[in-house]
Amino acid sequence: MTDHSKMSVESPFRYCEGAIVNGKQFGRIVTIEDDYSSSSKFILEHNYPNPFNPSTSIGYYLPDPGKIKISVYYVQGQEVVKLYEDWQQAGYHEINFNTKDLSSPLASGTYFIQLACGTYHET
Repeated sequence: MTDHSKMSVESPFRYCEGAIVNGKQFGRIVTIEDDYSSSSKFILEHNYPNPFNPSTSIGYYLPDPGKIKISVYYVQGQEVVKLYEDWQQAGYHEINFNTKDLSSPLASGTYFIQLACGTYHET
């Protein structure tokens, strides 16, 4: 087995000591990390998991600091909920959307997530 703590080449992988599934810990897991640090573009990742019930995580990258807004929309274009609206530093961020936090239940269906910052909009 390779000793990953002594690797001389920087790896795009992050090694973890284990995972917990249904309360039981299992061996080592490996994930690929995207390197957005040199990107000059806004990036809105696909939410995970998708489909989700009742929560999902939304990752995004901002090349510059700015006031952003992240919202969830019905297919018809009506805003369901504003998840975040405030100033945020450049870099990678993640926000969790939990439907249990809503005042009324969210029906099963297709929804869109939009990231907006200044004149930039991505859905």
